[in-house]
This record gives sequence, structure tokens and C-alpha cells, in this order.
Amino acid sequence: MYTRFDRISISVYILIFLMTACVSHSDTTVVSLANETYSTTYQFTGDSQNTSNLQLTTSQEDVSYSAQVSNFAGKIIATVNDTNLSNIELTIPIGEQQYYVTIASEREDWLDHITITVNPTHNETESAYIPIAFSQSTTTCEIWTDQDGAVNLFAQPLATTQMLLTLPTNIPFIADARTRDGWYRLAIDNTIGWVNGNLVNLSGNCVGLPVDTMIQPTVAFDNSASAPYDVDRHYFAIDINDGAIFTNAVSYPNGDSSDVIQATLSNTHANRTIGVVMTCNGTGVDALRWGLSQDTTLSCGDTLELGFLERSNDLFLTVMLPAVSGQQYVEYQLTAMPIAPADDLQHVMAVDRNEGGILQERVSFPSGDSQDDIAIYIQNLADISPNNFRQVTLVMRCNGNAPQNLRWGNTETIGGCNDTITISLTHEANVQPLRVWIPETVEQSFIEYALYALPSAPADENYSFSIDRDYGGTFSESISAPLGDLVDNIQIMMPNLTTVEPNNLRDMHMTMYCEGANIENIRWGLPGNPTLLCGQTINATFTNANRQQNIEVISNDINASTYVNYTLVIVRVQPEPTLQENPVGG
Repeated sequence: MYTRFDRISISVYILIFLMTACVSHSDTTVVSLANETYSTTYQFTGDSQNTSNLQLTTSQEDVSYSAQVSNFAGKIIATVNDTNLSNIELTIPIGEQQYYVTIASEREDWLDHITITVNPTHNETESAYIPIAFSQSTTTCEIWTDQDGAVNLFAQPLATTQMLLTLPTNIPFIADARTRDGWYRLAIDNTIGWVNGNLVNLSGNCVGLPVDTMIQPTVAFDNSASAPYDVDRHYFAIDINDGAIFTNAVSYPNGDSSDVIQATLSNTHANRTIGVVMTCNGTGVDALRWGLSQDTTLSCGDTLELGFLERSNDLFLTVMLPAVSGQQYVEYQLTAMPIAPADDLQHVMAVDRNEGGILQERVSFPSGDSQDDIAIYIQNLADISPNNFRQVTLVMRCNGNAPQNLRWGNTETIGGCNDTITISLTHEANVQPLRVWIPETVEQSFIEYALYALPSAPADENYSFSIDRDYGGTFSESISAPLGDLVDNIQIMMPNLTTVEPNNLRDMHMTMYCEGANIENIRWGLPGNPTLLCGQTINATFTNANRQQNIEVISNDINASTYVNYTLVIVRVQPEPTLQENPVGG
């Protein structure tokens, strides 16, 4: 049977079906439900012969919530802490017993977008659990035993601590807190202590008790320290750019001697290499071993590189203390950070003379590839003007962790993210070196960068050129966008007009010819309103009184990548021939 408790009115639909793909996401620590404002608890019965999948799905981005799964005795089986991942799948152990799922969030409306699915993993035709909704009980948590003299109250939630008293039979006591491994705190005749939830009967809202993580036995690095038993599997959510930190403890022979950790890469959109560093302190540091679950040979202080694929973003780690003499207790921390894999000694960035180019790479520090050397090569320059030379503007764009630490440049100029550097390349010298790096004096960094190379026409002044009244003339220049020379103003002069007909006036054809990238973005014509396209022609009249015509050339869309060499050709409009009359009698 599947049963729902509602503390607040929300609409969460339980769908029961077989999930063939296992994608598990979560954070690592016990959920602090007391810190959340709104919560809802669900109850379901586990499968007696197979594990079950519990899937949490959000239908809206940026929904943040916490979740915790407990068994009938209050032991926490799995936790998800303050996550906004859209799909999380948890494995429920075999056993026909009651389990509780509590979803908590700081905003009530976020709970409306969370769907919970519980399904057997073995048979798609298995009869679905039928959801039955009822109001959550408002009663307190009552605990009692029907075994005379069999259940004791301890000073701490651990059977090796001081035994305070033995619980009387069939008398209910009110519990006010619990631990993550299923112990409950009771007050009996002014004696406050802890009882093992697996040995007693429970009724009421026991699963809703606050999880008290501050009352575990005080840990000291001596022979009496032991790690409390916790969840069967920890979920370690790693951000694709910022990484993450996971902390826990193991002990031997008393206490929890091993942890299984499911490392999950969030926001996956590409293959990614993650470096995981283990740091430890305590007694038994030299004995601790860890690594991928099939190869736990690493020690404290070692680093492991995890290769996450776009379609496979889960890897399993094991941390363990093997059999050693004496009580051992180790607190450990796993620090996960994205790293840039080692690559070519030098990257070649091919740049088209008109369309430019782009290079996308990664650098990281202190682990991974912290420096890229780049040869910028403009590949199709000609040996004659105007295509034997290009001014190229380099633009750096960055994202990731600590992008402010990136540096790049050449022997003349050094910049950071969002900066630009301009270089010149010729047919004879068409390669220039560039370096991208992270200095060794900064903190942990992982930076994805995109280096754009955009041909850019050099900035210039207004142009003035002269044409002949009979032979016309030509004018050539370049224009570019979004960088470089966006507008050209051209003054066309005809100085050899006279005051005497027929050389005091000329009609001229003006045609614009273009070559380059995105020539359809070019407009030319009268200043202030250029509307003509490349290849079009207009007529212009020059007179002795008005020997000048002005033309404007622009990039119509300054955001479109454009580099165009244009030539303005001006020729005389030849007058129509006149017919001469024959003389009389001719």
C-alpha cells in the first residue's frame, strides 16, 4: 500500500512505472528539515524480494528542495540536501516494510512541482501501488516495549555508552528527537537518554521528529572513537564548473568502517574530467584506502581523476578502513574540482581572412592543464593587395570557476577575460604566437574559454578622392563589423570641370562592387540614408558650381560578423549622339 501524509496542501502525483535508466543525483549531508519552512511526508511499502527505485523529479527549473528516506524504525536510508537537480533516483533496500519520504522546501509553491515515483525494479507488469491520501497525524511520537527487561536507555545514541536504565514494559514514552541511524531521545523520570528504535514499538509522527546531528558521541582521536553508522549509499553531487566537497568519517573495528559514495556530475552537457583529492585526519590515516569501487588502492593525500561522459554521469567511490589492530577513526574530505585534461603542446587556430575563426579550450589550476600555447594562422591571404594583409581583433570570452584568474596575450599585450587584443598578419608573416594561462599565485580555478578572431578594418578618417570628367575613377577600401571600421564617408571630387560648355557638366554612373564575408550586410548611398546594396548603380551629376558628391558606406547590422573589401567604380555617362541634317541640295 502507498500512503500519503499532507502537512500542507500541495499537488504531487505518484506515478508507478518501471524506470530502466538509473540517474541518481543528490548532495551529501543529512537533510536539516528543521531549516525548511514547508514539508510533506509520504509513506510506502517496500518490495519483499527486490529493491525499489524512488525517483524525485521537478517540472520547473530552479526548484530547490531537500528530501530524506527513513525506514519504519526511523533510520535514514538516503538523503538529498538542498538540491535543484531535476531528476534524482534513490535505491530502496529489499524488504516488505514501511518507508517514509519527507520532502521539504523553503517555498510552498516549489512543492507543487515535485513528482515522486516508486516502482519495483524487476517487473514492468507488477501491480502498481494504489495511492491513498490522508491527513498527516498531528500526534506526538510514542515509544514503548513489550519485552520485559530487554530494552535499555543509554546516555548517548550508542550501545557502548553508559546505560542509564531499563525501559518498563508497555508504558508509552514521548520522543522529542532522533538520530539519522534510528535512535530516539526520551525523558523518563528526569533521566534523558537514547533508545534503539529497532528494539521498540513506535506510533504517531515519529518520522517527523527533528534529526539531531549534534548529540553524537564526542569524537576524539583515541581508541574509543567510532564513526556512527549512516546511509547505505552517499550521494555526492558535483557541479560541472564549481566542483563540490564531501566529508564523512570511518572507523574500525567499532563503528562504520566503509562508505559507498555515488559521485554524480550535475548540469552535464559535455564530457568532463573531475579531479578528486582526499584529505584526512585522525587515527588510522595511513591505513585508510579509497578509490573507484573496483580499485580501492589510493591513500589519504592522493588524487583521482574521474572521467564523466555526457550520457554517463555517475561513478561509484568506496572509502574504507581495512582490518588493523586497535580502534581507528578517520575523518576525511573529498574535494572535487573540474580539471582541464592535458592536450597538445601547441594549438593551431586557423583564421579565414574574411570570416575569422574561434578556438574553444579549458585551463585549470592547481590540477590539470594550466597553460595553452596557440599559433594563430591566417590561412588564405593572397600575395597582392588588398588580400595580402589583415588586421585581426582577438576577443576572449570565459565561464567557469574563477574566470577572473585567466590571463592571455603576446609579448606586447596581456589581458584577461572580455579583453581584446589587435594583431596584424601579412602574406609573408601569417602566423603569430599567443598564450593563455592561469598564474600559480591564485586559488583553485577551472575556466572554459572561447577565443574569437575577427578580421577588423582599421579605423580611418573621411576619404576624399578625385575623378576625371571624362575617364572617371575608382576607390577601394574595407569595412567590418562588429569590430573595426563600421562607417566610411567618401568625398568624390571632379576638379577639371570648366565654366564653358560642354565641359562644365558631367553625368556619371557610380557602382559598388564587394568581396568578402556577409556582403549583404553592406549599404551605401547618400549620407544619413544609405540604402543601396553591393552591385547596384546610381547616377550622379557634377557641375562647375557643384563639383563634389558625398557617399556613405556602412555595416547595416553592427552585430553581424562582416568583413568586406569594396570598390566604388565611377564612369562617365556618354551623351546620346545627335543627328546632323543634310544641307539643301546636298
